[in-house]
Amino acid sequence: MRKANPLKEYIPAPPKDSTCGCSECNFMKLITIEKIFKCLRDEKPEILIDTEILNKARRPIMRMMEISEKLGL
Repeated sequence: MRKANPLKEYIPAPPKDSTCGCSECNFMKLITIEKIFKCLRDEKPEILIDTEILNKARRPIMRMMEISEKLGL
């Protein structure tokens, strides 16, 4: 964004607590618009998840979705 709009001031959003600062995360900084575009276009890399792990993960994910829906998010 800075490259496209060098005259604008960008203020990183602070995390709600001290456990995660996504705006300062080295892993998040590796994500680019080009990488997202290629991923959506090519549907790669494909991530395969073991069925047992998938079933265990489904319940908390669905719960998070329910909470978000209740909060209107």
